[in-house]
Amino acid sequence: MTRPADTLELRIGAGTPAEAIVAALVTAMGARAGIGVERLDELQMATELLLGGTGGREADVTIGVNGSTLVVTVRPIAPERLRARGALIEGLAGRVVVDGDTVELSVDA
Repeated sequence: MTRPADTLELRIGAGTPAEAIVAALVTAMGARAGIGVERLDELQMATELLLGGTGGREADVTIGVNGSTLVVTVRPIAPERLRARGALIEGLAGRVVVDGDTVELSVDA
């Protein structure tokens, strides 16, 4: 997994409404990359599904823009969450890369 040029790194504490925080940041960073509203909505849904897989624990989220590509990385993700929701997440995100308990989603403008 590569680190994009413009990057936000977040550590979201247990019990924090991570979905709301990350959705706003995905929208802002996606606008910088020139990604359309529909693709951003899909990426936000995929990200929400991933954040639900943190089991309410602290999560590390990275959101980055590299040219016209938006990349969102979430960890740690429970493996059973990926098995249960993996096909749906893949359908929503442009690309999905899994490396242990880390999942990277990316979409192009």
